Amino acid sequence: MKRINKLQAAKIAKNNRDSSFTSEDQMKKTGIFEKTKALDEEYSQFIGEFDQDEAEAIWSKQSAEFRDFWDRKLSSGKPVDKEDLNRVVQFLDSQAKGIGDSDADPACHPVIPQGAWYRIFEEFGKNKKLYSLVSSILKCESGDQQIELLNQLYSGNKEKNRLTGRQANMINDLIFVYNPARNLSVVSLSSRFIIIDAFNLGNSSQMRNKSWGEQIVFSKNAILKLLEIYPFKNFRALSKFFYRPGVQVLWRGEETLSLEDAEFDGKLEDEGFFDIPVGDRKILTEASDPPIKSLCERIDKGKLIAQAEFQRLYIWDTKPKLKSRLIESVLLQVPIPVIYTAEQEDGKELVVDGQQRLLTFHAFIRRNSFKLNSLRVLKELNGKSYKDLDEKLQDALNDYPIRVIKIRKESHKDIKFDIFERLNRGSVSLTEQELRNCMYRGSFNDLLKLLAESKDFQRLQGLSDVQKRMLDRERILRFFAFSDLTYLKYKSPLTSFLNGYMDTHREISEKQKEDKISIFKKSVELCQTVFGDTAFRRWTAGDEEDPNGYREDKINEGLIDLQMYGFTQYEKRDVVLRAMAIKDAFIELMTKDQDFIASIEKGTYGTSQVQLRTERWFSRLREILGYSANERRLYTFEEKKALFENSRLCYLCRNEIAFIEDAHVDHLERYSEGGRTSIKNGKLSHRYCNLQKG
Repeated sequence: MKRINKLQAAKIAKNNRDSSFTSEDQMKKTGIFEKTKALDEEYSQFIGEFDQDEAEAIWSKQSAEFRDFWDRKLSSGKPVDKEDLNRVVQFLDSQAKGIGDSDADPACHPVIPQGAWYRIFEEFGKNKKLYSLVSSILKCESGDQQIELLNQLYSGNKEKNRLTGRQANMINDLIFVYNPARNLSVVSLSSRFIIIDAFNLGNSSQMRNKSWGEQIVFSKNAILKLLEIYPFKNFRALSKFFYRPGVQVLWRGEETLSLEDAEFDGKLEDEGFFDIPVGDRKILTEASDPPIKSLCERIDKGKLIAQAEFQRLYIWDTKPKLKSRLIESVLLQVPIPVIYTAEQEDGKELVVDGQQRLLTFHAFIRRNSFKLNSLRVLKELNGKSYKDLDEKLQDALNDYPIRVIKIRKESHKDIKFDIFERLNRGSVSLTEQELRNCMYRGSFNDLLKLLAESKDFQRLQGLSDVQKRMLDRERILRFFAFSDLTYLKYKSPLTSFLNGYMDTHREISEKQKEDKISIFKKSVELCQTVFGDTAFRRWTAGDEEDPNGYREDKINEGLIDLQMYGFTQYEKRDVVLRAMAIKDAFIELMTKDQDFIASIEKGTYGTSQVQLRTERWFSRLREILGYSANERRLYTFEEKKALFENSRLCYLCRNEIAFIEDAHVDHLERYSEGGRTSIKNGKLSHRYCNLQKG
């Protein structure tokens, strides 16, 4: 493969209106020649490893299936089949539901929540005007016309969805999957601009100042100019090439950890992290280059945790070639990707990204547990273990420096949590609770693990054992968070709400542990008594064709919260006596109250949805059971008397209240904001002072 010469450079510059170079001198200033050799080598290896014909066949089949869904099923006006929807989302997103058991080759990882995909397809089914416009964009072959249509979409899409996000992840993803023969699966505009700058394919600064539609079309066209130098067979192969580790280093850099990162930015915007004050919106990092020997020693001492509970699988044990070639890369002094760690409160560090590499070094050097094989360059070392290597090679391994980026413990907890999600891109995508299990270790986390082993709770969920991905623990965490903080203090996103609760409850006393176990067991028992096999599941009413209603098998997360949390407010004997009435009332809500139904179907953990369904259900419980001790708004005379005897000072004017009849009790923390009607939360004032405050 020849390097870029002046003739080729001039050809690219001539064909690209936004090109930023016109001469060899300018190219040298940008560093393009410095990267060319490495890029040539990466290209040669890539075309030898990546089956371009197979990729084209796969995407020809997948896009045909997607177009059938889009053109025929989505336009029919009928409700979209959930299995069909799950299938097409697997084409769009590498984090799609069921992707691990699917034969799909996902286009990319656009960092779009699953719910956002489902909601936008639901919107397409209902909004024919929007569907028609997006269809025109997907089918358009004229760049100028597509720009016009994209700008029309951008200005006209008033809904709060990801379709017109500023990074254009969702629309670019849809465009590619609909027609992979003409489009890129590099979907983020920021990633495209970085690639354009890194390989001198155009002037990204000019593009950034253009309209949204122009940014999308021009950035694609600029990147496609690389085909004049590297003749890939299809655009899918070109896109995959950019995400090859060695190529990513050339355009992303090794130490990129910025809130402006293309993919991370979209997630932050969707989850509401831009509500965090700018001054607090920070990640504090510390870079170092320790030798491999030092890293292995720290693992042995427990100071570097390379294998946390949720990372217990060392998947490279089944990939001997990868292990051996990693060792070979070090001996050849090939740069190794950065290791990311997170500093814990106790000073220890947890490996966030790079676990497999570190465990491979540790297994080879410290445990002498495997022999090298399938080496490409140092073939004479095949069949040798660490102890078989001569001292010079052993020293070369031990002394080789690895760049480590430590995320310091002072970093903002919510953004740090999202960094964890972003970096953990192993063969199995980590769940949020698996990450919490790592970040918020302590006695409360141990309690979640213990309660998840409850056979009664497992039966309610239809399980015979604990869930491997810790969803059961997250359900228990939500139960305690809502029980302790109340729904009145809930503010979306759910991730921040749960992270905050775990962070402030890392360590709990034995008394707190006993209380939590007691209230959890009571709620589980009452859910079983009242709801039986319908617990946590939605009941759907019949229709004209079939008047028989039915219970859905799938657990509805919003219903778990209501049924478990609701019973904490009442005594067991009162609930048991009215069990049938409670069950009937709940089913009536699920089948008749359209606002309630919407709150458990769409945007389940939006602030308004959580408050609406909780208030509706608690109102029905009050009709059946009356106000609970924890839900009373008004203080009793006995409570007022206790406050009066403790201190007669008026909370407002700070003068003494002469008579108890002249005393008014109010909440220190407002009831509407989650304050409890308790002596601890009560304040006395003169009746006059209370009236004067308005």
